[in-house]
Amino acid sequence: MTLSTETIWNSFREPLRRYVARRLAEPADAARAIAEGLADMIRGLPEPYRQALELSELEGIPQRKVAERLGISLSGAKSRIQRGRKLLRDALLECCHFDFDRRGRILEFVPRAPCCHNKPSC
Repeated sequence: MTLSTETIWNSFREPLRRYVARRLAEPADAARAIAEGLADMIRGLPEPYRQALELSELEGIPQRKVAERLGISLSGAKSRIQRGRKLLRDALLECCHFDFDRRGRILEFVPRAPCCHNKPSC
């Protein structure tokens, strides 16, 4: 490769590197922005689901321990957590439009409801 050919290739490589780096950083930024509002959205759920999700998702407590803390059976705790996740998912999808990559990671999101522009939970 001659010097001029190498210079031309490098002129294409650098913008491509910046573009790829920017695109790789954006999914993390989108996921981080969503994660910041999740705690508020969880706090807006009905009481039994809120408690179960706060313990399991926010505090990272295993489902068996969640059941013990709430004084319910393990299957009851699993049901509450699953129902709470569904309510949270529905609230997120009502609030925002999401674009995912082929691995299911969030690429970007766009708030749908006016309230989502001002605060993380609708």
